Amino acid sequence: MSIGLAILAGGSSSRMGQPKQLLPFKNKKLIDHVIESATGSLCQPVVLVLGAHSERILQEVAVPEQVHTVNNQEWQEGLASSLRAGIAALQKLDDRLEGVIIALCDQPFVSSAIFDQLVREFQRSGKLIVTSQYSGTFGPPALFHRSLFDQLLEISGDKGARRILEKYAADLAAVEFARGAIDLDTLDDYLALNASEQSEQTKQ
Repeated sequence: MSIGLAILAGGSSSRMGQPKQLLPFKNKKLIDHVIESATGSLCQPVVLVLGAHSERILQEVAVPEQVHTVNNQEWQEGLASSLRAGIAALQKLDDRLEGVIIALCDQPFVSSAIFDQLVREFQRSGKLIVTSQYSGTFGPPALFHRSLFDQLLEISGDKGARRILEKYAADLAAVEFARGAIDLDTLDDYLALNASEQSEQTKQ
């Protein structure tokens, strides 16, 4: 079973005030972390969708050869434009994909293990969607069956694929990813995360 993965990293990080893709966490930039998690998973091919800060990111990040980079010229529309660019790129790379995982770069605790859990649950359950579950809700990263690609290519705005998750709630499975609730939208989010990690290290 062939599963692709699209990393959506095209946003402007307007609420952060700086490109959050490049923020350091545990001695690694957030974008480097999600790229390593993707390339270390069962998924292939892997696409990195850039946009607002593409030039700076490519200057500061050594993207591995096996990761295909796409520059989303429509990034100002919102998250959906990067999602569409990722799906379209993956289809061009492999038109036989059974499914695609959509991942973001602002979830610092995403991992190869989480991606692999989504793939294995997809294989086991036979559901059209396998999503992460945290804080009483569903969210990314999430895996979508190929039959939903056309609908993913039609979404617009800044809400991502949530409408599709709701539409196919009866054909959805989930894996528990408690720390998926931690994402970084503002500087306060980032400072709180670092403070929490320092506190944990002190306890150890």
